[in-house]
Amino acid sequence: MTVIAALNWSAAHHALAVVLIVDMVVGLLWGVYWTVGPWPGERTSLALMALADGLIGASTLVDTWGFFGSLSVLGLIAVGGYLTVFHGPRILIAHAGWSLAVIVPVSGYRMMSEGGGNIAWLSAMMMMGGLTAGLLPTIHFCCWGLRVDAMTDPLTGLLNRRGLDCYVSRWLGPHDHDPVTVLTVDVDRFKAVNDTLGHAEGDRLLTRIAACLRAERPPGAVVARTGGEEFVVAAQVSPAAAAGEADRVRRAIERAVEPVTVSVGVAAAERRSPGWNFATLLHNSDLAMYRAKQAGGNTIWLSDGRSPAGED
Repeated sequence: MTVIAALNWSAAHHALAVVLIVDMVVGLLWGVYWTVGPWPGERTSLALMALADGLIGASTLVDTWGFFGSLSVLGLIAVGGYLTVFHGPRILIAHAGWSLAVIVPVSGYRMMSEGGGNIAWLSAMMMMGGLTAGLLPTIHFCCWGLRVDAMTDPLTGLLNRRGLDCYVSRWLGPHDHDPVTVLTVDVDRFKAVNDTLGHAEGDRLLTRIAACLRAERPPGAVVARTGGEEFVVAAQVSPAAAAGEADRVRRAIERAVEPVTVSVGVAAAERRSPGWNFATLLHNSDLAMYRAKQAGGNTIWLSDGRSPAGED
């Protein structure tokens, strides 16, 4: 769009010519960076989008020709689409506010300066403003709803495995060094519960266990239902405190959800340990949970092969 406008310099005054040159230079540098550089982090991405919004707004505001101003507003929609996918609602609302701050004054100026203005141009600008400020936030809300639905277990309202991976990934940045503990919690002899009391009662017990895990989880922990009667609690808890947290969860379920007991596998690691990753930690806690079940259930087992707590 910038090149198309630049081909008709006779219709562009000096201020617009300067903006067009800046647009082309920045666009070229941006394209080179995006091609050869690393995938941008959140701050870099927001900086690039803010720069794009600023240049698009400047192009629209200084254009007395009208044609390029109309094309520039399309750029605001493109930026809004990017923000809809990669950033949160507050950023998108800020972009929508900026877009209206650009479109409304320009449209009003043209109406006053041209005795009613170019109706086709004005209609196009208003439609683009409606798309930016109305449609894109609606699409973002729908995407958010689909995302929540895709990451939530419908029975218990906890996260599912996809949601667990998504939320825990927020702890795994290059500058995050907190320890991580994973508790794999499995209901003992749950098949017998279903066979004896019925599947409806089994579902109610799972819901009560989920509520108990929410209430008893360590501060900031993530709770998910990853299988039929299997739950995972991931917390930024030190290895030294991991066994105590696991046994507290086990005891709470034993007291609150009679006649159900659980086996808990525990895996904990300092983030600085070599070869650390969440998938390995989850696998180790799962193996420890099976060791706890083989030991008779209603106990916890550590991934290093120890059982520090048993039945009361």
